[in-house]
Amino acid sequence: MVDMFLDIFDGYGVKDLMDKLNRDGEAGYRGPPLNLVLADNINGDIGYMMLVAFPNRKDKTPNIGNRVLDGTRSDFDWDGLIPVRQLPQTFNPERGYIATANNRQMPDNVQTDVGATSMTTGRAVRIDEMIRTQIASGEKFTAEDMVKI
Repeated sequence: MVDMFLDIFDGYGVKDLMDKLNRDGEAGYRGPPLNLVLADNINGDIGYMMLVAFPNRKDKTPNIGNRVLDGTRSDFDWDGLIPVRQLPQTFNPERGYIATANNRQMPDNVQTDVGATSMTTGRAVRIDEMIRTQIASGEKFTAEDMVKI
């Protein structure tokens, strides 16, 4: 896990760093949960990765992790952690920005239970609205705009 954090400071571009974290996290992520929002001035890229230790269950029934399960049966056991590449992430989204505010970050067709019960918050909706409005106005963002948002 320490190596993963050190990689963040090694000067990789966003794409290279995300690729490296996905490769290094093949056996899952073992560390504190992180919403990792990335930007570089190498290629002008942006990216987002949710890093969380999330169980890979033997039983792949959708949303099974949101239920009370019979602990006397082994078919509900974990067989490790899901790979980092299966956690929510985005690279250079079409809309041109990334906003996180404790809101749902995964698509509706997510392959795992990660965030299955999370939803978009009113706070996230308002932040998105403010960003889209400023983009539509053609004005560049300032540090004061970010504080306001």
